[in-house]
Amino acid sequence: MTNQITEKQKKEMMFHHFLYEVSSLLNVNLLTKIEYPNIHYKNIGENILVDNILLHSRNLLSFYYQKPNNSHFSFAKHFIENWNSLKPTKTFMIKELERRVHNECCHLTYKRLIGGDHKKWNLHQLRIDLLKITKLFLENLDKKYLTGNLKNFKDNLDKYLEAIKK
Repeated sequence: MTNQITEKQKKEMMFHHFLYEVSSLLNVNLLTKIEYPNIHYKNIGENILVDNILLHSRNLLSFYYQKPNNSHFSFAKHFIENWNSLKPTKTFMIKELERRVHNECCHLTYKRLIGGDHKKWNLHQLRIDLLKITKLFLENLDKKYLTGNLKNFKDNLDKYLEAIKK
């Protein structure tokens, strides 16, 4: 499966798609910066942002934890051969993402929750957990993939994490 993936494809994956996914985690702050003229739109706007963040989080969850099973999908193991022994145990929030995202965001299901505190997501902690995994991944990624904006992202990841924790 990985034999079919060229170096060019892997570099494009890292430079464009992977960077886009991890960069989206920094956009959680948008939830607090948008002003809404109408409470009805406020809920829709917040839901759109939450869904967007959860979509990218789900993509990263699959990238880091799913076993390669599709020749068109990208997985951390494609880039770091011993990723299975390096990847951290899933945190509570990562397990929550895995457990909830399909039923609540990605599919129309009869188990979909309606409103209330039980539906809230701790996006702050989820973002921290995913960025920590991203840091581990980038620290072990071959330098040939760490150029341009991805290198800049890696070099600033500790600063991002510090700022987020405050």
